[in-house]
Amino acid sequence: MKKALMSLALTFALFTAHSLCAGTEAHAFGKVKIYNLYNENGRVSVNQMSVGDVLPPQYGSGQVTPLKVDRVKTPNQGTGFGIGQNKVTIDMNSFRENFTVKIPGGEARVSLDDDLLLVVHANKWQLSTAQGFVVSEGEVQLTAGER
Repeated sequence: MKKALMSLALTFALFTAHSLCAGTEAHAFGKVKIYNLYNENGRVSVNQMSVGDVLPPQYGSGQVTPLKVDRVKTPNQGTGFGIGQNKVTIDMNSFRENFTVKIPGGEARVSLDDDLLLVVHANKWQLSTAQGFVVSEGEVQLTAGER
């Protein structure tokens, strides 16, 4: 009987500890998938933090592989796109692209859990939901540069 009570107490303690820890895990928000439509690789920074490289389209195969970047609550919170203004720099081999992407919040019915698609052309960018609704767009500023 004593062993059964000790076993029950241990099981309860482990269950309680697991339940308390389960609530402390970081919530994973959606992603911003960046599609580069220019014919060069590019190194991407969001809010002055490097987030990875974008590849050019694979002509002939019809494939464009996106760079997946985390979404965060605010632009100054780690490496990711936050609600509000986000400064983006893409260093290509022959030039640099600079632009500011506004990530809308609840006013556009865009949840932090939603994936967003950022399509970058040589002179313009466009941000849309995964359902195809454009939520913001703008001009790309080009400057000469080298990596």
